[in-house]
Amino acid sequence: MHQTKITSLFFMILLLLVTALAVPRAAAAQEPAVYEAEGFSYSLDEEGNATILSYTENKKSLAVPSALDGHPVTGIGYRAFSLCESLRDITLPDSLLSIGDQAFYNCTSLKSITLPEGLTTIGDRAFAYCRSLTQISLPDSLAFIGEEPFIYGSKLAAIKVSAKNEAYTAIDGVLFNKSGDTLLVYPQGRNKTSYAVPEGVSSIGNSAFTENRHLKKVSLPNGLLHIGQTAFASCTSLGSIELPPGLLTIGDGAFAYCTSLPGITLPDSLTSLGDEAFYYCESLEVISLPEGLDAIGQRAFANCKSLSIIGLPERLLSIGGEAFAYCTSLNSILLPEGLESIGDKAFYYCESLKGITLPVSLLSIGDKVFDGCDLIIAGSDNSISFAYAQQEGIPFKNASGN
Repeated sequence: MHQTKITSLFFMILLLLVTALAVPRAAAAQEPAVYEAEGFSYSLDEEGNATILSYTENKKSLAVPSALDGHPVTGIGYRAFSLCESLRDITLPDSLLSIGDQAFYNCTSLKSITLPEGLTTIGDRAFAYCRSLTQISLPDSLAFIGEEPFIYGSKLAAIKVSAKNEAYTAIDGVLFNKSGDTLLVYPQGRNKTSYAVPEGVSSIGNSAFTENRHLKKVSLPNGLLHIGQTAFASCTSLGSIELPPGLLTIGDGAFAYCTSLPGITLPDSLTSLGDEAFYYCESLEVISLPEGLDAIGQRAFANCKSLSIIGLPERLLSIGGEAFAYCTSLNSILLPEGLESIGDKAFYYCESLKGITLPVSLLSIGDKVFDGCDLIIAGSDNSISFAYAQQEGIPFKNASGN
């Protein structure tokens, strides 16, 4: 018995030693070797193909070679050319298959780039902050484009797509998926003041119109179902947009920083309103939320400093944190019976709000909900609202008047 225990202990120790030795080797194996050639650093895949990792020279014009040390260049890696602020034009080799995330991030002088036939992938934010790029042509081989590929490209006026491309198409310089039902990118430098989204579009992609400061009016088609995250964010000239009946969702930050938007009608079909949906819409004065909504996201209307009137749906269950923070003109709001929760700082510094009635249905009230407000809370003596008012030192009155 004693000998068996010793043997078992020996094998356990041996197993631990083997495991300890194996872990560093496995970790080391995950880090590919880095090679240097012609001002480039690069790594190799199992087949000997090179992915460019960085470029160190300060050239204004560059033709990327098709091979480095005899290895075909098939990829450009994460941020490989980021911050190459002097680079004005670049030609990519026919061997190239993929451009990684943020590959040309902040190449602020880049005016011209030739994408080769054979390229299949463009990563997230690959050309973000390329503020001098005026147009780009996508080859017929391109099969995938990541999120926000050209965001903050303030001079990009048109996107062209090969007619043979099976994944994407362009209509009047605007990028769509091939079927045309999703608008993907409306170029930030397109200087038209109005735009009608074509019929047949059911979805507007994330950040599709972000930072276009020329648009004043956008018309949306019947049949539109979804508006993606930050779709119209920072469209600071946008003063008119009519949401169609049938719209179901508005994503996070969809209209954030639309500082010229005075009002908007949300259709009865709407079932989801994302966080920060109308964040910092300083000109927004009046809005009514449809009955299909049961939640208001975090900071959904925060910093809407002109907002004085808002109608809430009867089926509303929750108001997110900071939902109306710094809505300094909001002077009245009727919370529906059935409301269950109010998040932290929901009405933070709503300085014009002098009174509010909290429904007996409330189950939770967050921290600092009414900080910066000089108001009176009305509610039931036996409710959470009474206890909250006492806790926070806020004047309280019985809503029944007794």
